[in-house]
Amino acid sequence: MRRVAFLTSGGDCQALNATMRGVAKTLYNADPDTQIIGILEGYKGLMYEKYVEMKPLDFSGILTEGGTILGSSRQPFKNMRKPDANGMDKVAAMVNTYHKLKLDCLVILGGNGTQKSANMLREEGLNVVSLPKTIDNDLPGTERTFEVYDDFLLSGDGEYRISLYAQGADGSWNDNYGFVPSGTTKTMLTADGKEFLCMKE
Repeated sequence: MRRVAFLTSGGDCQALNATMRGVAKTLYNADPDTQIIGILEGYKGLMYEKYVEMKPLDFSGILTEGGTILGSSRQPFKNMRKPDANGMDKVAAMVNTYHKLKLDCLVILGGNGTQKSANMLREEGLNVVSLPKTIDNDLPGTERTFEVYDDFLLSGDGEYRISLYAQGADGSWNDNYGFVPSGTTKTMLTADGKEFLCMKE
C-alpha cells in the first residue's frame, strides 16, 4: 500500500486541480488501496503538519475548478534554511512531517522557487516527484508544463475544430487540433504523444 502526499505551492495556475486529479486516478488505478494525503497551504502545511487524508471522491468534480483544493502559500527558497519566528528549523520540520506520515513519496506542484525547495528535500533523502507549473515560462530544462488550455471553434457544417495550445521551452505556442461533431462537450486530443482532455465551457 502506497502513501503519497500532494503539495501545491506558490501562485495559482490553471490545471493544478486537473493535474492532481490525473495523478490520483493513475495511483488509484494502479493500486486501489493507495492512500493520498493532501498537504494544506503548500510548504507551510508540511512545516506545521497541516494535512488531510483524501479519498477518491475528493478528486471528482475538480477537473475544471480553478485554484487548488489544497490551498497554497509562498515560502521563498532563499528563506527555507532560516529558522521561523519561533526558532524552528523549517527543513527539519518538513522532513519530520514526511516521516511521521510514513510517506512513500511527496508530489510537489509548483514553479521555479518551489522546484528549488523540492530539490532541497530530495537532497535531504525524501522521495520527491516534482511537477513544474509556470505562467511565465521561467523553468529551464522543461519543455512542457501542465499549463495548457483548449478551445472549441465552429468550423464548417456540423463540426468543431478543437485546438489544444501548449507552450514550449522556447516560449512558442504549439497548436494541436482535431475535428469533432458539433454538440461535443469533451474529447481527448493527443499532443507530443500525450493525451489531454479538452472540454467546452
